[in-house]
Amino acid sequence: MADRHTFSASDLASSPSRQELFPAIQTKTASRAHLLELPVEIILHVVDFIFYSDLESLQQGYNAPEKCYNGWYPNFGRFSIWRRAIRLAETCRALNTIVTPAIYLADIKWNRGSSLLLGAKTGCASTIQKALEAGTEIEMWDFTELYDDFEELEYNMSNADVTREPVEIEMTALHWAAYHRHVDAISVLLEHGANIQIPGNLSCLHRSYMRFSTYSYFRVVAYIMPHFSGFRQFDGRTWLHYVLEGIADDEGPNVLYYALMEDLDYDPVVSRGQPRYTQEQSNRREESKIAAVKTLLQAGASMTTHSTILLHALHQACGNWDAEMVAFLLEQGADVHVRDILGNTPLHYVAMRKLYYREPPREVVRVLLRHGADINAVNKFSRTPLQVCFEYITETYRETYRPEKARTNSAPFVALLESEPRLFPGIMQLMLRDLDWYSEPYEKLLIREAIALAFGKTEPAAKEKKSRNNQYKAEKEAQTVFIAIYDMLRDYVEDKTAFPESAPGDACWPSPSTWDAFNATISGKLIATKPVAISCYPGPDYNPSACASVQQNWFTGSWQSANPVGLDYPLNMTCPPPSSTAANSTAAGSCTLGTNPPFAVNVTSTDDIVAALRFARENNLRVVVKSTGHDVLGRSDGLGGLEIWLRYFRNGIDFQPSYASSTGCDATPWTGSAMKLGGAYMWGESYAAARENNVVVVGGGSSTVCSTGGWMQGGGHGPASHNFGLGADQVLEAEVVLANGTLLTANACQNQDLSYAIRGGGPGTYGVVVSTTIKAYPQLKATVQNMQIAAKDGASRDTFLDALTTLYTSIPELVEAGFAGYPHWQVDGPAPSFANFTTAYSHAIYAFNKSQDEVEAAGKFLLDRINNFSDVLFVNSSYVSYPDYWSFFGNTSVDDNPVGLMAASGSRLLDTAAVSNRTAVRNLLNILAGAPGEFVTNVISLVSGGQVWKDGSDKSSAVLPAWRTAVLHQSVARILSNDVSAETWDAVHHDVTYNKIGAMKALAPGMGSYMNEGDALDPDWKMSFYGENYDKLLGIKNVYDPDSVFYCPTCVGSDLWEADGAGRLCRAS
Repeated sequence: MADRHTFSASDLASSPSRQELFPAIQTKTASRAHLLELPVEIILHVVDFIFYSDLESLQQGYNAPEKCYNGWYPNFGRFSIWRRAIRLAETCRALNTIVTPAIYLADIKWNRGSSLLLGAKTGCASTIQKALEAGTEIEMWDFTELYDDFEELEYNMSNADVTREPVEIEMTALHWAAYHRHVDAISVLLEHGANIQIPGNLSCLHRSYMRFSTYSYFRVVAYIMPHFSGFRQFDGRTWLHYVLEGIADDEGPNVLYYALMEDLDYDPVVSRGQPRYTQEQSNRREESKIAAVKTLLQAGASMTTHSTILLHALHQACGNWDAEMVAFLLEQGADVHVRDILGNTPLHYVAMRKLYYREPPREVVRVLLRHGADINAVNKFSRTPLQVCFEYITETYRETYRPEKARTNSAPFVALLESEPRLFPGIMQLMLRDLDWYSEPYEKLLIREAIALAFGKTEPAAKEKKSRNNQYKAEKEAQTVFIAIYDMLRDYVEDKTAFPESAPGDACWPSPSTWDAFNATISGKLIATKPVAISCYPGPDYNPSACASVQQNWFTGSWQSANPVGLDYPLNMTCPPPSSTAANSTAAGSCTLGTNPPFAVNVTSTDDIVAALRFARENNLRVVVKSTGHDVLGRSDGLGGLEIWLRYFRNGIDFQPSYASSTGCDATPWTGSAMKLGGAYMWGESYAAARENNVVVVGGGSSTVCSTGGWMQGGGHGPASHNFGLGADQVLEAEVVLANGTLLTANACQNQDLSYAIRGGGPGTYGVVVSTTIKAYPQLKATVQNMQIAAKDGASRDTFLDALTTLYTSIPELVEAGFAGYPHWQVDGPAPSFANFTTAYSHAIYAFNKSQDEVEAAGKFLLDRINNFSDVLFVNSSYVSYPDYWSFFGNTSVDDNPVGLMAASGSRLLDTAAVSNRTAVRNLLNILAGAPGEFVTNVISLVSGGQVWKDGSDKSSAVLPAWRTAVLHQSVARILSNDVSAETWDAVHHDVTYNKIGAMKALAPGMGSYMNEGDALDPDWKMSFYGENYDKLLGIKNVYDPDSVFYCPTCVGSDLWEADGAGRLCRAS
């Protein structure tokens, strides 16, 4: 440290005389010289003399008392007076040229360059520039003495060297610029070569700041640890004491440390609970802090801000409960698991901080946990963050017994408990085991009683008051304190301990600049979504030609899937196309996004998925995973969310003549061919690869469905399922990106539980599936039986339904004979089913690898039974044979099913017992047919039996168990117009849910539903879609997505959340 300059009488005696200063002015009568005519040397002497003329003022300029907090305006010393002279001189260029440098030179000579420090403290870059140009040493120490009333500090720090006397510090201009977050000043200093690595020292003020974080915890642990065995040294002191001494004696933290410091007086509310800063002021302060930290990091500042104790920038931000800074540092690559010298993680630092009048630091905890922080991490004293909170609270109350501070001191505890309420009972039990450090038995007893009371397990013990018994008084006070703490915590846990997702319009919703910055990191793949039909509505997006394309393609699945918010079967139509097909027509009404997400990322790589998930976690956004949008449950919706759009995620389709696991796993018995689908390919694309390699794969009946998305993860049935199994049963291996960004391979040897979950346990909730390797089979031939049944003129509805009852009761025999297919029927439909028949049944059922004669013989029993109605019903049948599977598929499937319709729909799996009772089946069909004008469509999926039943022995699949005994899957739907009223929509949904599907549940109560074609409003969806597997699947989700980043309606874990009107997800009651 440089020596202080000392002034004496001899300094004043040696000052130049008036005659020496003004030799040109000899007499009164001499002509007055113009100031600009004076030699520069005289001006310098004048400035020197003024700076030098008053010893007291001079020393104030050098050792100026400076109130740096508690709201006082600082007095930066003598140089601040000369700013007025500089401003006056600036009114004349010539005068400014002489006076300004003279003042700066005098300041260097007499004040050791206080102007440089003043510029750093006030953020005046021009002052810094001039001071440096005048020759001020850029690394000079600030010898200003800081004063304050340290009574509060003394109270908090006990015997620390804090007094009411001036405090000597060691701070350079760069330290002060960083502390005050003056970005321009920081930049100028760095440009002039300021040393960013030089440590600074605020002396005891430095430790007064640390009392809010590390120092306070060191003191608490120093108090507690001697009561535990194994921590004492030979001299009776613990090694913690040496750590504390190291803090007092070290050379100080780096520049970044000071940028991250809160003001020494910082608390956003004062003692009366009134805000110290407006929201706008707080936002500006936070922005300047982040800008300063960013500037220093770019200049090479180390994130380890205090090397002696391994303090990290993230520790400081967490100790400050500064959620925005925490998120920013994590973006810059900070390790969420970084530890200090005592093994404390960032979550420990959240727990250490005590801020009065602050709400619990929920946002900080949430950001850390979503970046993978371990809430159960232990430090070197085997203490989790929750235990640290508890020790901090109990240490305080053991000394003071002040119940009124229960809420303020427990704030970190509350925030951590709310993040994982299930830890509450366990942490209390841990605390009971750790009570050995309490010296008095009655203290242990009271704490146990308080915990029991908090859980409502007992009533307060009745005690008789004993006069003049101080111990009894202490007991009652302690009891009051701890009961208050635990009752308060219990209330928090029993509340809706929700961290709602952010939504547009919220203060925490990302700003446009934040979205832009994110977009830059993913090469411009962020899409601000708009309604598909917005070009048909008046406004800035109106476009007649684009609207014509919308009208032409609206009902085409492949066209809808090419839009990030295109949905095949939307639950809510908030922007329908015009009903008129006339040129230049416009739609009436409003056009909004509805429940669609406002932003989507067009992911084309795994890195894009990881980046999107990270951004969503950091900004608390709802995540939506969408491939092609073939969904009837609203699982591709996400009001206010960020969509991970997989439509163009492509890494190739690889055919393997003989399956070989990518990890060398040999636990699967499959040795046949396989295909790796490395992306969100539609089945049409995957089928083309299979056809090219002359194999068959099990896929969807529609070619526009995604092959690796919800179809497969939800079970997946298709034309080949009877022979080869469900889609989920085909998966040999999968690659999955978890919520924390980790890419895992799941197969029979590793991550088996994840493999189990994605094989039928539902989509969009465990991770993002980016590839699947599926079984491939040899070619096969097919023979199709076509049949049409319709009511002739005059035929009654009852006769038609009687014939259908015969058909339904024959289905077990059809399945046993090897038939499969997708029959469909309607009564009084809105359009003819075939020919001109609006009440009709039609099927094209088929059997593989049988001759046409064999198929005709196997299906003859059904024709004979149906022909008994041929006198009143139209009955037609025929047979067609195909030499291979792909010619069969191309002629019997619909390549691009009509979509874009609103429908209330649902389904039910029915077993043999359900369809064996003719009377019960007839009653069911009467309900499913609907009343006139209901326009009900029914589909019978004959895709079970055969291999689907055999695969029931495979316990590595999460497919709904009801599939393993079902003979058919019955779907029912009521189509609605796009402009239907909310009242009509609710009534139709109620009819489908409680009447039609309700009737099927009554007929087959122990079965379930294929989730991908289930009822979005099914009140029993957990049992209907997952059955007995749900609890196991929920456990798996909690392992791979513990923070519930992934959410979709009726998906595993969704019952733990509720969505409000803005789309925010909140913890359910």
